[in-house]
Amino acid sequence: MASQRQPSKEAGGFDKNSSKTVVRLGIDLGKNSIHLWGVNGQDERVLKKKVRRSALLREVANLPACLIGMEAYGGAHHWAREFSQHGHEVRLMVPQFVNGLCQVPCDSIPRRSYPLL
Repeated sequence: MASQRQPSKEAGGFDKNSSKTVVRLGIDLGKNSIHLWGVNGQDERVLKKKVRRSALLREVANLPACLIGMEAYGGAHHWAREFSQHGHEVRLMVPQFVNGLCQVPCDSIPRRSYPLL
């Protein structure tokens, strides 16, 4: 009988090396719809989802503890406090960095030039 690998306890019961576990999450906060992008430990996209504002907290609470990045503005501070209560580490980025990422395709930006992700 082969032994199965148990999930690590420091990740809240999830295995950080799993190919489907989100370790970094980017959130684009809009007026009514919010976009979520998640990558695993190998920088592969494992989550791309559009959610309504009313469902955002439920969606993020169901994810394992991870690093969350989003644009800093008045409403983002509220969401950062809510996400932190669920064990996530939240980092807010100044709008100048976020706008630069939106103006060009993400594939054309070298990975090291991202301020957070």
